[in-house]
Amino acid sequence: MTNSNGTGRGGRRTGAGRKPAGESTSHLYEPCVAALTKAMDGATPLQFIFATIVLRGSPDDAREALGLTREAFAEKYGEAITSWSARHAGTAVTNEIRA
Repeated sequence: MTNSNGTGRGGRRTGAGRKPAGESTSHLYEPCVAALTKAMDGATPLQFIFATIVLRGSPDDAREALGLTREAFAEKYGEAITSWSARHAGTAVTNEIRA
């Protein structure tokens, strides 16, 4: 069966077929981002790093957000992150970090 537009996709119903590219869903995350920004206001960089990890972000995500190179990040926060990870070994948080 061929539909009316000849592409083989979609159909006659309004809204049928592929949606146009370029529709962004980032606006759906804006309320969450605003709430997290407010919650982290005044937090120390180390608190920010731990919060990022707990929310299943990677330490690299936190490093990039803080604008640090890998070397500077490791030198400044590496020991604290390692110690924190050791205390939380076997928990869901550290299992996610290793995965």
